[in-house]
Parts: sequence; C-alpha cells; structure tokens
Amino acid sequence: MRSSQPRRAAATLSRPETRRRSTTGVVRHDYDRARDLPRLLPLWPEVLADQSIAGRTALVARLRNLLRRERVRGVNGEWSYDLARHRQLVVAFRAETAALRRVQWRDR
Repeated sequence: MRSSQPRRAAATLSRPETRRRSTTGVVRHDYDRARDLPRLLPLWPEVLADQSIAGRTALVARLRNLLRRERVRGVNGEWSYDLARHRQLVVAFRAETAALRRVQWRDR
C-alpha cells in the first residue's frame, strides 16, 4: 500500500539555491564554507574563520576522518548512514582540499 504523501528528497541537495547548472548542463553543488561546515560538524567560530594553512590542514584531517566513518557506516549497512550527509562531506572535503592546495601554492 502506497502512502498518499509525496516522498521527500534530500533537503540540502534539492534546494535550488544550492544547485547551479554548469555550461555542460551538469548540476553541480556550490560549497559555502560558512553555511555548510557548521551543518556537517560542530565547529567553534574561531575554527571556522581560520584560513591559515595549519587551520585548513586540521580541518581537512577532520573531514577525512568523518568521511572514513561515514563510509564504514554505509558499507556495514548501519541504520545511521545517510547518503545525503556522505555527499555533503565529499563536497566539503574536496573544496577544502582544493583551497588548502591553493593556499600552499600561493605561499611558495
């Protein structure tokens, strides 16, 4: 028996303000550090505002650990696994890693 209520899509990935179509027609998700990171992990405002190499390195390491744990949850089929959260962690990890590389490259 089917429910009369429509299914809900992933809340953060389905919002139009977080999606943007590229020139190739592929939907890509924009990453905003101040908006997205506090939703993914608890951070003090000082940690969020830290743009230094050491601060970014610590944040990338923390995101890497969170991703590892989320992958384990998915592989093990745990009830707490969330595909939308996993996707958001991947987007944040890639964006923060790229930003760290840019900062390291600029400081050379």
